[in-house]
Amino acid sequence: MSQPSEQENNKTMPKAWTWSENKAFEDGLARYPEDYMEGRWEKVAALVPGRSPAEVEEHYQLLVQDIANIEAGLVSLPCYSDVNASTKK
Repeated sequence: MSQPSEQENNKTMPKAWTWSENKAFEDGLARYPEDYMEGRWEKVAALVPGRSPAEVEEHYQLLVQDIANIEAGLVSLPCYSDVNASTKK
């Protein structure tokens, strides 16, 4: 059996979002809030170069699911050490 080509892999594995793509995505969500129904994902995708409206909507749905999991207590919060504790006397 032959190995899948790079092009075939790209179709099955979604490309990770970069920091700048996420920033543009967040800006788009702020500019076009939930009540902005007509063409919302097309408008947001226009602000995120290289991403389709379907990718933008899927990214949003994953974000909504992450928030729901956090609010339901399914995701443990990170434990940060108190940096100031060692400097206090």
